[in-house]
Amino acid sequence: MTLPQGDLELGATQLAYIGIGVSDLAAWRDFAIDTLGMQEATGGADDGLLLRLDEYHHRFVLTPTGEDDIVFAGWEVASRQALDAVCRRAAIADLEVTVCSPEEAQAHRVREMVKFKDPDGLEIHVFYGPLLDHEPFRSSRIGGGFRAGQRGFGHVVMDVASVERTRDFYQSILRLRVTDCITRMRRGELRDVTFMRANVRHHSMALGNRSTRALSARRMAHFMVQANSLDDVGLTLSHCEQKGLQPAQLGRHTNDRMLSFYVPTPSGFAIEFGCDGVEIEDERGWTVKQYASTSVWGHGPALAPATAR
Repeated sequence: MTLPQGDLELGATQLAYIGIGVSDLAAWRDFAIDTLGMQEATGGADDGLLLRLDEYHHRFVLTPTGEDDIVFAGWEVASRQALDAVCRRAAIADLEVTVCSPEEAQAHRVREMVKFKDPDGLEIHVFYGPLLDHEPFRSSRIGGGFRAGQRGFGHVVMDVASVERTRDFYQSILRLRVTDCITRMRRGELRDVTFMRANVRHHSMALGNRSTRALSARRMAHFMVQANSLDDVGLTLSHCEQKGLQPAQLGRHTNDRMLSFYVPTPSGFAIEFGCDGVEIEDERGWTVKQYASTSVWGHGPALAPATAR
């Protein structure tokens, strides 16, 4: 593996966690643990839910605040030096940066953290020193575990007011890199989605322009978790069908080659559950590409608009 050079090393190393404001926490608990095979983490707030995928203390923070949308995203950096470098770049960009108290950092199980907002208003946490749980991850359903660790938990796909402005923000402040793009017509509108990476995972985040036909200002289109085993993907798909959750059919994506399906969450946006995605081992040798379709085969007909990118 070829590591990023220069100040890329002072940028984000992974998308470590996200916070989701939900309307029905009980439905989410059943969905995340029974359907998807996540594990409830210890020490969560009385009115919230922390969820594990791996050795990290938690990857998802669910609170019953009713947005049914992503409310913050936590990006890990390697060290205090890297955190300081992010803060310097944020200051140059005239961002309002909050240095979090030790109590707030502890609540997120990290050593130190700062926060600011991206161009679309999403709260961004940047931190180093995550808490790793000495107790092994245990799932009631996923025998082979999840592919996470230093790759991050998976990815998020978000609808934003301006892909170009938001892409430039994440490139300049967090040093994410553009992996590739998909441009196609969708329901009479040109949809242009940009995929960005922080490590060997093909993308930790993708950005699409918010549809002019959108009925809400929801940011989240979907998020993805990756199993280690094809059998776990198939078994989870069957479990979703048995529970009447109406998942989209299995498919293979054009760009990251993920073999996956989509299923609606209790908040209305989708989750992608897959395996076998591309990993970028040669950072210097990668070149940006463009695709005109999201899937080689499968993935539809499926879900509500803007869920399966």
